[in-house]
Amino acid sequence: MANLKTINKIVTKNLEAALSKGAINSGADPEAVYEYVDGQRSQKIIGYKYFLIVPGYSDLFDVKVEGQKISLKSLSQVELENVSARVYVFNDNIGLSIKAQSIKEVA
Repeated sequence: MANLKTINKIVTKNLEAALSKGAINSGADPEAVYEYVDGQRSQKIIGYKYFLIVPGYSDLFDVKVEGQKISLKSLSQVELENVSARVYVFNDNIGLSIKAQSIKEVA
């Protein structure tokens, strides 16, 4: 059985490559991402989570993007800058964290 490091390497390489080619905004409203201080959520919004469709994958992916909320048209093509993906384990569950420095709509 593959270890988490190997799984992380495979998933991040493939998903980051797919996301760098572009994604589609699902149309769902972005959710605020809050800063945590000493394990407690503060009221400071540090970014937004966007729900994207990635060609070649059957699931929606949520991507956390730093900064201000960007208005995107439903089902519009989007471009992400400096994408990073990471597989992690939390309470015996496997999760996927995807972050990007910015998101923008492309024509």
